[in-house]
Order: sequence, then structure tokens, then C-alpha cells
Amino acid sequence: MSDNEILEKLALLFKEVFKEEIKLSASTSPNDIGSWDSLNHMILIKRIEETFHFEFDLFDIVELRNVEDIINTIQKYSNA
Repeated sequence: MSDNEILEKLALLFKEVFKEEIKLSASTSPNDIGSWDSLNHMILIKRIEETFHFEFDLFDIVELRNVEDIINTIQKYSNA
């Protein structure tokens, strides 16, 4: 799956979780979305796991800083 395909799927998940239209890019971070708090972060993680059919490792979750990190982690598990 390409980065753009992942980004498109993530855009839908972000809209669902954060209840707003978001111009998502690789550099989007919690600083860019006011409602991206710890609770919504965990909801987002769970929705990503369900959509992409894998489970994040705790260390992966701790290292997520922006959408690019999320895409890279999804790629890592998709290629495993």
C-alpha cells in the first residue's frame, strides 16, 4: 500500500475521531488539531489497528509524533 493510499484512509479516520474536516499531511501533529488529546489519541490508535489489521507495539505508540510516523508504522506492519 502506498503512502498516499494510507494517508487517504487516515484522513477518513481522523475525520471520524476528531469530528472535523482536517487537511491531513505527513507533518500533521497533535499541535495542529485542538481535539487531539490523550483520549482521542488512543481512540485513533484503536481505529487504525482495526482498519489496517494489526496491533501497535507500546514502543511504537510512544514514538508517534506526527502522521508521517503513523504512516511509517503502518508500512512496517504491512510489510511484516
